[in-house]
Amino acid sequence: MSAYKELTKLSDINGGAVDEIFARNLAQVISNIADPATDAKAKRSIKLTIEMSPSDDRSNVEIVVKSSLSLASVKDDKGSMRLELTDGGEIVATVRDQEPGQMDFSALMKQEAK
Repeated sequence: MSAYKELTKLSDINGGAVDEIFARNLAQVISNIADPATDAKAKRSIKLTIEMSPSDDRSNVEIVVKSSLSLASVKDDKGSMRLELTDGGEIVATVRDQEPGQMDFSALMKQEAK
């Protein structure tokens, strides 16, 4: 009796490697879909490639399972910085310390004080 089992389904390949690779990739796709920083409507995909290379006498076949993912990229985010000259003559980059969409009353208060 042969020590080999008949290969009839994907889960038979390389000791179940196809199932494991798909599960790992699916977890990444689900995480990408759940990420609010990505476009909800963007398509994601998992590509599995099974390469089979027979030996010269065709009695053995090397099987390589490859995978690739196509995920949604993180959405662009816009902001700004301001360049200021310090008292020591050094140029530094500064950012406003406020929440997006929050009104900046400090500039308004300075104008009213004049």
